[in-house]
Amino acid sequence: MASLLDFDAQVFVPVGRSTNEAIAMKHVRDIDIIELTAGRLEPSQAEVVLRAMSYSTGELWDPKGTPALGCAWLFTYPYQSGKVNYAVTGLAFGMKSKEVFPEGLILISIPYNWIPIITQNLQEMNWAPPAYSDGREKFKKREKEMLQELAQKSQNP
Repeated sequence: MASLLDFDAQVFVPVGRSTNEAIAMKHVRDIDIIELTAGRLEPSQAEVVLRAMSYSTGELWDPKGTPALGCAWLFTYPYQSGKVNYAVTGLAFGMKSKEVFPEGLILISIPYNWIPIITQNLQEMNWAPPAYSDGREKFKKREKEMLQELAQKSQNP
């Protein structure tokens, strides 16, 4: 697995302002969309970013797309809706036909309003919860114990 910090990012800002200028001046509000793009973004890295979206908000992961115009869904939808969107390469007609990316990589588009939330959550949350490295049997044991404890508490509130 590649490091979470080992991915490509594209930053989209309003016409007339350079990406470097917007970042250097800390004008996050001037950034329209950050796209974490394929090349190196693996599912395990995408999971951390998407979990960071939900970490403090409970926001559901709700990707939108169609077989055609996949790029429009990655750029226009987040910009207009203010919602994070993601896609798996190899599913959209244009990207597949033009062989833009290899299949199976994740593209995540983060609109401006989510940038502070996701970055704050990335600072606070555990990127690799213990359950991810415990192994199946240890996880199942802990899960069983937790469910028994919850069942017991629910009977004696």
